[in-house]
Amino acid sequence: MIIYTPLAMEDVFPCDETEWKNRKEVAIKNGTITIRRASEDAWEVCALQSSDPQDYLRAEYQPGAEWKNP
Repeated sequence: MIIYTPLAMEDVFPCDETEWKNRKEVAIKNGTITIRRASEDAWEVCALQSSDPQDYLRAEYQPGAEWKNP
């Protein structure tokens, strides 16, 4: 089976289960954001799923953007 995706291999097939335990989904107005724990009190945006195209242009929703205690 071949999977065509713009995601990194680690995002599709994480190395171990702890990678998934460090992630959570946050509901936003038009969809969800997947974030992962970057440090004890900070989170990092991994992915955005939204029905509003403008959400993809917002800096706080960009991959790598830092979130504090969601």
